[in-house]
Amino acid sequence: MGDVPASMLSLGTPEQVADYCRKLIDIVGKDGGFILSTGCDLPQETPIDNIDALMKAGREYEVNH
Repeated sequence: MGDVPASMLSLGTPEQVADYCRKLIDIVGKDGGFILSTGCDLPQETPIDNIDALMKAGREYEVNH
């Protein structure tokens, strides 16, 4: 389970978050059983667009692969 870093969620762009999530799913989740999640927390200042990017990346991957 994990690990989209808190720093990326709070400081990155939605595109960076989505790209990181897809890469994480491809590498760590290649054999299944992977849970896409934040590292240990979700910073209060995280832009909603970055949270949406994380969620959308997970949903789109599930449908397309």
